[in-house]
Amino acid sequence: MGHSSLSEEQQAFMDECLEEFKTRYTDDDEKFKKYMDSERQKPPIVDPWYNKPRRPQYDWRQGKKHWD
Repeated sequence: MGHSSLSEEQQAFMDECLEEFKTRYTDDDEKFKKYMDSERQKPPIVDPWYNKPRRPQYDWRQGKKHWD
């Protein structure tokens, strides 16, 4: 896997990183495996949910106000 645009120092660093993180996010990664095996929390539900309009809306064609 040659990267001709990298210096020797950069290539050495790249090789170190590849070696250090080769098992990341795999079954050999203990922290990742523990996280994946844990039970997920359900997201909170906010009910009833109502968003007020950011600013008043006005239908100029029919003269109707929609902010009430």
